[in-house]
Amino acid sequence: MYMKRFLFILLIALLFTPMISQYFGYKNGNLGGYYVKIQKPEISFKAFNSLEFQNILEKYGKQQIAFADFFIKFSNQIRYTFLKSSNVNNVIVGKNNYLYYDYYINSYLGRDTVPQDTISLVVKELAQVRDSLKAKGVDLIIMVAPGKGSFYPEYFPEFYSRLKPEITNYEKYSKEFYKHNINYLDFNSWLCSLKGKTKYRLFSNTSVHWGQYACYLAIDSLTSYLDKKYTINLPRLKISNVKESTKMMRSDDDVEKLMNVMQNIPDYPMPNLELKVDS
Repeated sequence: MYMKRFLFILLIALLFTPMISQYFGYKNGNLGGYYVKIQKPEISFKAFNSLEFQNILEKYGKQQIAFADFFIKFSNQIRYTFLKSSNVNNVIVGKNNYLYYDYYINSYLGRDTVPQDTISLVVKELAQVRDSLKAKGVDLIIMVAPGKGSFYPEYFPEFYSRLKPEITNYEKYSKEFYKHNINYLDFNSWLCSLKGKTKYRLFSNTSVHWGQYACYLAIDSLTSYLDKKYTINLPRLKISNVKESTKMMRSDDDVEKLMNVMQNIPDYPMPNLELKVDS
């Protein structure tokens, strides 16, 4: 009897908690990632008659409910922990807590392929731009950035590992660059060749961007290339200090932040660099 009363009182308390919290001025915390704050709508006959006012008011009310941020994060955490999926469009949860955007995976598997004629035309026009710049004494150098899908395909969800890779846009462009003698630096293949050989990790598991050390290697390589090609002596960046930590800095966990989960997704140690210019 007492247990039934207790549960009934508890249920009523939970139902009225958001209302009471709003009355006393409770404000929800800020959510990470992409979040559109809905403004309280102004009522008008036109907006009311078209149901626009009601629809916006409903969305506004949901954001104003006390503890909305908690329930959103709780729901997202349940989805991540038990379903290994994300509430964010395009974010794919891979093995061992590796996060991807789906278009990086599709690009690696050749599922977003552009028609060969289109790529040929783009590179042909690029060659014309190169020639025009060359006539003015300006060289055109293309840089191909690395993608997380190319770097860590082994952590794709099991579903993707059963798909047969097709020819990719990267391969098509590489062939066309070679055909038209386009000068390009392929940091994608180069950094992939360094995988497991560098002192520090090049990609984190909770971001899709290359890490600080990978950027440093690319800048150092580009500087060396320009020095040699043009017989110049550019200032060089040097590492003055490195701190490895599982606490991610800057953009090393940007995808995780988008997901708005309650618990931190375990991270592998990433380097945080302090740099100086060595002239």
